[in-house]
Amino acid sequence: MESGGSNTLREYPWQSEITFTDWFYKKDRHLTHNARTILEMLIEAVSKNGNLLLSMELNPDGTIPHEIKKSVNIVGDWLKINGEAIYGTRPWKVFGDGKSVRGEHVETVDGELRNAVEAQKQGEHFNQRTTATPLFAHDEVRYTTKGDDFYIIVMNPSKGQLVIPSLGKSSEVNPGNLKSLTQLYDDRKITFKQTKENLLITIPAVNGSSYPLVLKANFKNIEF
Repeated sequence: MESGGSNTLREYPWQSEITFTDWFYKKDRHLTHNARTILEMLIEAVSKNGNLLLSMELNPDGTIPHEIKKSVNIVGDWLKINGEAIYGTRPWKVFGDGKSVRGEHVETVDGELRNAVEAQKQGEHFNQRTTATPLFAHDEVRYTTKGDDFYIIVMNPSKGQLVIPSLGKSSEVNPGNLKSLTQLYDDRKITFKQTKENLLITIPAVNGSSYPLVLKANFKNIEF
């Protein structure tokens, strides 16, 4: 899917292809992507059985432009800490939860991402997450799995209570009983309460605008 993504969890592997400005370097264009949007597109793809191909345009002398290198380095630093939730993982029964998953301000065309409201449909971010796209709502999460490990990736974390309906004990996707929840980057135990209707998570303090936060969950009787 060139310059786009999928709005559904697909049975067969697929690929999202994005680029910073154009498919070759153009100084007269602003950056379509930065570290935040690359991570969002990567997490979106992996949670839906896809992968991400990122094009890095080069200067005429073959070097990587500074602004592109800066974003890629931030993504690399994030993956050094949170890569276990990305590399070698498999999707779960559903790819995530949140306002966009429930269809608020999202249009789907043949399964491809249409993350724009009516006034935005002429913009560049009609079919992908870009620097012009509004931030995710604070309840937006994506899921990945690896063996017995289950990862909850909070796309735009904010301090306070996070409510996840799909991980309630009586959810139709049958998550099982949550036994423990750990913040991946510092092994901090996270407070939670799982009811029949929802999983309620207490997110610790987040300093300013944050990149996606990965929580490692241990469920009993979870079905992958």
